[in-house]
This record gives sequence, C-alpha cells and structure tokens, in this order.
Amino acid sequence: MKIVRQEIKIVDANCTGCYRCERACPTAAITMVGPRKEEIAVVDNDKCIACFRCVDVCDDDAMLIAEREVPRKVRTSPRSVDPAELNALCEAAGLDPDQMACLCSSTKVKELAAAALNGASTFEELALATGAASGCLLYCGVPMRRVLRARTGDEVDPSGSKVRRYDSAQILLDIDEAAADAYPLFALRREQAAARAKRQSSGASPEGAARSGEARSTP
Repeated sequence: MKIVRQEIKIVDANCTGCYRCERACPTAAITMVGPRKEEIAVVDNDKCIACFRCVDVCDDDAMLIAEREVPRKVRTSPRSVDPAELNALCEAAGLDPDQMACLCSSTKVKELAAAALNGASTFEELALATGAASGCLLYCGVPMRRVLRARTGDEVDPSGSKVRRYDSAQILLDIDEAAADAYPLFALRREQAAARAKRQSSGASPEGAARSGEARSTP
C-alpha cells in the first residue's frame, strides 16, 4: 500500500522531448505528445504513484513535484479475494504470502496476489493496484514477475511501459550449493534452511517448499 501525496507537473518550455522520463516511468503514466521531433511529456497523474524516477532522470528541470489536493491511497486488500485462491497463487509463485514484496511501499506478496486475482496482468497494473515499484525497483521485480507468471502463465502480458525489466525470477532457494558455498559472507545456506523451515511450518506442500524463499533480484 502507498499513500500518494504528490503529483508531477510538466514545465513545457523546459521539455526537450528526450524520452527519458517516459522510459523511466514504471506505470506508463508518461507519454510523449506532439509532432515528430517536437514531442513533449504529458503525465497522467491518475497513474502516477510518486516514485519520482522521472524527476531523477530529467536533466532539463522539466519535471516538478507538486502536492496533491487530495492524497490517493493505492492498495488492494487481500480480503477482497478468496483466501484459498490467494494462498494457492502464492504457493504456485513459490512465495510466502506475508513476505515483503516491495520495501518502499510496504507491499506484501499477498497484496500482489490479490491484485492479480482481481485482474492485474502486467507490471504496470500490479503497481497501480498496490503501490509496488514506487521506489528503488531493486527487489520488487522478482516477486511481481513470479506472481504474474503463476497467474497468467510463463509469459508476462506485454504492456505499454518502456521500462527495461530483466527477465529474472530467481529466489533464495534457486541458488545452488556451489554458489552458496562460494559466498560464505552472505550465510546463504543458513538463510535457505530458515526459508525452508518457515515454508514447511506454514503447511505448504513439498513442491511449494522447494520453490519458496526470500525473493531477491540477481545482479
């Protein structure tokens, strides 16, 4: 869940049509409009989740942060779907429902799963329904991809976003023994054992336990 308190205003005179903001937006809230080579950015603030990535990448001071008149809550309640279906989807994704999927928005896996069960089928739709991907984008990509694949199949539904996303869905228990032993500083074997124990104590099937673990991005 995220409370969106800000929105983006475009300074048209400063926009050079470089497309950086459009390519950085995780919810496809920004589009370039106008004649070729004269395009300027246009923001749909109904799709903005205040990640401010567009502000970070703009070198021309064309993006301004403004306070919203009315803050907007971005959230999907896990209670909005059948608990059995939610738990089954999380297990199919190999994720703990109570695991944190997005640290920046405090979004848990069960909220992603509920959004997917309610019809979200792309990264952008998941972000708009939960507030995930509204910060660093370092960790949320893997659980988002795993939930989408578990819900829609191996291929994630394409969307209009131009954000580059790595096709990675690896989790902790996907790391093999040789790789885990090569980096003893990270105590991967211990973390894997804890993940297995937690999954098994929650009553997951052996197949689910084999896939479970803390979701992490690959370098």
